[in-house]
Amino acid sequence: MQTQRAVRWSLASVAVLSLAVAAPGAEAPKTFVPPNYPLNTAPVDWPTNPGTRYTMPEMVKRCGPENMAIKVSVDGWTEPLYSRNEMGTYRVGDRPTFSVVIGDANSRYFGSVKDGTDGGTFRCTLFWMDEKGEKVLRTDPDSVRPACATCGGFHVMYFNIPSFAKTGRHRLQITYVHKKLNLDLRKDLWFHAVNDGSWDDSSVLAEATEKYPVVTVLQPGRACGTLGIDSYKGVTDTFIHATHTVPDRNADHANFGRLAMLRAGHYGQEQRALLRFDLTPAPPDAVVAAAWLQLYLADWPGGERGRRSSKSQFVAYEVLKEWQAGRGSGNIYWHNKKDPPVAPGEASWQAHSHPAKWAEPGCGKAGADRGAEPIGTSGEVRKFGHWVTIPLARETVARWVADPPSNRGLLLLGTQACGIFHSSDFEDPAMRPRLILAFSSGIASAGATCTTQSCPLPAE
Repeated sequence: MQTQRAVRWSLASVAVLSLAVAAPGAEAPKTFVPPNYPLNTAPVDWPTNPGTRYTMPEMVKRCGPENMAIKVSVDGWTEPLYSRNEMGTYRVGDRPTFSVVIGDANSRYFGSVKDGTDGGTFRCTLFWMDEKGEKVLRTDPDSVRPACATCGGFHVMYFNIPSFAKTGRHRLQITYVHKKLNLDLRKDLWFHAVNDGSWDDSSVLAEATEKYPVVTVLQPGRACGTLGIDSYKGVTDTFIHATHTVPDRNADHANFGRLAMLRAGHYGQEQRALLRFDLTPAPPDAVVAAAWLQLYLADWPGGERGRRSSKSQFVAYEVLKEWQAGRGSGNIYWHNKKDPPVAPGEASWQAHSHPAKWAEPGCGKAGADRGAEPIGTSGEVRKFGHWVTIPLARETVARWVADPPSNRGLLLLGTQACGIFHSSDFEDPAMRPRLILAFSSGIASAGATCTTQSCPLPAE
């Protein structure tokens, strides 16, 4: 039984290390699986089987504090990278993912930090270095986040390569301190970042600028001189997750508004994103000529970094009901089903403003929850690591500008694979969702600093 549990856990942890397909007649290449995971594991404490995971005191009693260690596995690790604690090379916009357990050095047992309730402190800190990798330019203790809101018991983590990262070698430090148990554990991982500017595709903006007299960009945390905005704060967004077939993972009552990602498409279950841009800074008499929504596609879920086999189109519908993004972290584990972890007024798969429900779950009923016809569709997307552009219906955006109360935002669906996008809570403003607006005439009534020319991408 223990062996079966270990196999299940290991498969879930290293599923991304899939075997390459060998050419006919050739010997299949061997997959390197880092020897970081324990041979024997305790049962995972899902809510239906609580309290069975080894606690830290039990781990230390079994192994002794001197034999405890932080164990890590990185998506796509090869044996040479593993032996040097090197994560690999990433580009701006990439989303490195890794998993952590705390166990004994001989891989006999493991104990997983109980979400900060075991008396210890688990922390991941990024150190962004200069081009030579010698000087720390920025220390970031907050940008490493849980990668799977529906996982329990295992630290599957991710971070993003931001636009301010220099091309060079940077450091990820993982620590676990438990003073009562005399544990002070540390592990350093290294990775290379490449920042050649290719991530910032502004071709849509350039084409719009040539065609229209006034073009502006609304993006959270950045300035827009055209509309007289020093720092735009008008985006609210979240995503909603359909009912899971596994009861322990059912997220249909959860709120995900605090996460730095949006998800839209199919991955196990349907996931959909909700976004709203406040357009009140634009004068109501401004004549909207065109509009484009741009979202940075950071990843496809469920695969090793670099996987390119997924594809999807992303379709936008106008939302007809009021909703709030909320500040939930996607916590699905609660004991009282009558009091799920979604606050009053927040959106979830079941409710547009908890406890008020959608007419059909998932903002699903045309004509009641959302418009009957799409207001925008992207082209087919086959790879991640770039901006996805969705041209929006001019008439809809023009109505939102002329009549702000009618603006309840949009619902984003993926036709196939689930895209993971940066949200308005992403730490790097340059890669948050942005709305490009083109006007057919000057908008001097906004008190703008530039009224007859385009406003470039906002400054940092």
